[in-house]
Amino acid sequence: GAGGTGALAEHRSTIQFTGDTCATWEMLAFQAELTAAESAIGLPYVSHDIGSFNGTPSSGGCQAVAAALSGSPVPDDLYVRWLQFGTFQPLDRLHSNHGKRLPWEYDDPARSAAAQALRLRGELVPYTYTAARRAVDTGLPIAGPLYLRWPRLRRAYDHPTQFTFGRDLVVAPVTSPGDPAQVQLWVPPGDWVEYSTGRRFHGPALVTLSVPLARVPVLVRAGAVVPTQTPGASTGTAPARRLVLTAFPGRRGSGELYDDAGAGFGYRHGEFARTTVTQRRAGGVVSVAIGRARGSFPGQLRSREWDLRIMSLGLPQVVTVDGEPLRPSARPGAPGWSYDQAARVVRVVTSVPARAGAVIRVRSSREVRADRRPTG
Repeated sequence: GAGGTGALAEHRSTIQFTGDTCATWEMLAFQAELTAAESAIGLPYVSHDIGSFNGTPSSGGCQAVAAALSGSPVPDDLYVRWLQFGTFQPLDRLHSNHGKRLPWEYDDPARSAAAQALRLRGELVPYTYTAARRAVDTGLPIAGPLYLRWPRLRRAYDHPTQFTFGRDLVVAPVTSPGDPAQVQLWVPPGDWVEYSTGRRFHGPALVTLSVPLARVPVLVRAGAVVPTQTPGASTGTAPARRLVLTAFPGRRGSGELYDDAGAGFGYRHGEFARTTVTQRRAGGVVSVAIGRARGSFPGQLRSREWDLRIMSLGLPQVVTVDGEPLRPSARPGAPGWSYDQAARVVRVVTSVPARAGAVIRVRSSREVRADRRPTG
């Protein structure tokens, strides 16, 4: 509609922008709260200048001219925490008023931690793209406030900088200084697994975490299967021929992947596909069913290579695909199965026809507690 001011008037635009900010911990916390709050009134895309636009305020306050003349420096830890926050936003846009906002403009450990945050953003593209389609279909935001998911629990209103990201993730961005920083994390009802460490939580509960600079607290719903990809120089638009599935520990759960041509408006006319992946665990036996692709679109892959990582298992005794035994991999990442003893992760690489799907079953000696996620 025409006229009006305030947040509701922002419905005139597709993407909202939070203005030319200065770099303070209070502003980072406000942006974390704002994205979720705006999404609750139907604005799923909020854009920030990640790292701030004007940099650290000068003695005269947050002034664009002073920032341009000074080079607008941002303290290392504040810069890294802002990039980690951007990793779990609908849009991740590094931008500034002539200031340093790129990882190679910083020294380690900030440089490597910042690069790690950007790589994670690239890895999550399949999950984020699926969440974007979910927002189109249902109105549920990509990054939303806890109280949309748990409206009857008071604690869900007490942590406004913490938010859901897609269907299965809960993020608690670090908005205070320190390495490690202290974060008060609200664990929602049910069982959850910390994304980067494999630590398990049961909620509702309130816990305090000591978070090193290179990590951001992210909870994954127990049993969920999260689609990601291997980070590269760019993500591209066409469907990826190889994707990663991480099956987090839990008695049962699922995940979904949304696919389309990646460009154009064919999705508005039914040109897209969805693939559901389900997981079941009983003792040391895990079954992961990659469902057949439902739907079609120009450029759709006839088959895809899946790199499945099943967390928290002992050494496999038998690995099968549709009942047929699978051989160990000849080298890391090659078709077959392998086992990471340190991470307690079974890795299965196999090609699956889109129209048929496949069931991968792993029987191991036992389920174990993982202390970190797999890499590589």
